[in-house]
Parts: sequence; structure tokens; C-alpha cells
Amino acid sequence: MHKMITYGVLHYNPLQNEKSRNDLVECLESLTYNRDPLISSEVYVIDQGNPAPELDFVIDHSTRLGLKCISLKENLGIAGGINFIAKLGENSNYISLVTSDVIFPKGMDTTLIKELIDNPDIMQICPLSDKSELDYQKVEVNQDANPLLCLVQELTIQFWPRKAFDLIKGYYEPFRACYENIDAALRLFMCGKYTAISNRIKCIHKHGGCIKSGARNHTYDGHINMPNGFNQEMVAQLFHSRWSGLNNIIDLYSPINPARVDNIRKTMLELYGN
Repeated sequence: MHKMITYGVLHYNPLQNEKSRNDLVECLESLTYNRDPLISSEVYVIDQGNPAPELDFVIDHSTRLGLKCISLKENLGIAGGINFIAKLGENSNYISLVTSDVIFPKGMDTTLIKELIDNPDIMQICPLSDKSELDYQKVEVNQDANPLLCLVQELTIQFWPRKAFDLIKGYYEPFRACYENIDAALRLFMCGKYTAISNRIKCIHKHGGCIKSGARNHTYDGHINMPNGFNQEMVAQLFHSRWSGLNNIIDLYSPINPARVDNIRKTMLELYGN
């Protein structure tokens, strides 16, 4: 059935950490009660291969809130999880990732969708965050400010037009633990599209739950087609082999300078266009 938005909440808590459990419940409750009832949407809570006690916990709270729960046999990582959500929402107008340690405030859906409608070259957008490690993602809300164009943003609540996934053929799953989001943003940029941060709304990010729950340490477990495992060093090498010399072209951790966009994109296409 066609929906305006397909939401996905990824959850991986193999150690059954209590903080991560509490964060998930707050996240699901805020998404249930604060999303706009006038916008047709569906919410999938995606269990990333947790052991039985944690899976039961996820199912119980999803059922209580009237949300759909899908249990996967393995942890697909963030990239694989995002691609899975996009497939679930292949008939929706928009896809949204809601990380399981954020609070979804009222107005989030209407604000970010309006930003995407008003700025058709933006293909992924997220809100400001109260605990971002990026200075330009934790400033004060400004209702009059235009979206901030950037290459790197911290994943909290992310919205994409569904066509963004057709444009870049999805997230590249071997890239994990931050690299997947950078790579997707770079490929969108090379297609003439943008990643952005909305200055008009902010989310509360509990932050740190994935470390306490052991999820970060297990990011590479069960990697598709990698029976002997994958690790951070291997992913870093893979990323830098794909984007060799990128740091000499653009500062990933600064907003995009509109005056230099065309030259930067042209250079990147010449170097990485294949």
C-alpha cells in the first residue's frame, strides 16, 4: 500500500543493555505519538539479529504501540539496514531512518518534508542535534534559516526522497561505522544532489547507547559474504582506496561552499567517476 513515509528504527542490543532498552522505548513512543497523523506513514521496528530475550522485548513494545516488528537473522549494519528500509518503502514518497536513541519531536516530519519539497536538489536531510560531534549540527534552531548544505552529518533522524536510492543504487554495505554515510553523501554529490541539515528543528540524541550495548563492537559481525569477519581497519582501507586523495579536494567536515561546488564536483567526477 502506498504511504507518504516509511520509517525504520534499527535496533541492535546483543548485551541487553538497560540504557539502550530505555532509549528504544522512548524513541518508539515519541515516534508513535509525535508524528503527524495527517501524513500517511508506516513504522517498522527492525531487530538486527538480537538474542531471544532482547527480541522478545522489542516485539512486546512494538506490539504495544501498534508498530510493525521485523526480526532479521543477522546484523546488517547501518548501510544494510537502511537499504532494507528503502526496500520496504519502495512505493513510498519518503524513507526515514530513526536511530533508536533519539527522541522524535512534534513537527519533525512536516518540517523535513517541506525542506525536501522546497529544495528538490537535496536528497537527504536531518535535523540539528543537541549532542552532535559536528559543530554545525548542534547550533540553535533558526526558523528563518535555509538548510545547511554539507557532506557529512551525524545520523539521528534522516529523511530521503525514495528516488535517492534509485539514483545511487543504495548504500554500499561493506562501509560501516560512519563510512557508509560519507560514501552515500559523496555519491549523491557527484550526481548533482546534496546532503543537508535543517536549521528549523532539533532532536534530542541520547548518544552513546551503541557503545554501552556492545553494538559498536559487533558492527562487523556476520558481514554479508565475509565469513571470517570484517573490522574497522579493513573498512578504512576499503574507503580510502575508493576515495584516495579526497582530503586534498574537499574538507568533509565543513559546510559546502556554493561558490566552489561546480569545480569540486567536476574534479571528483574526473577522479572517482568510475
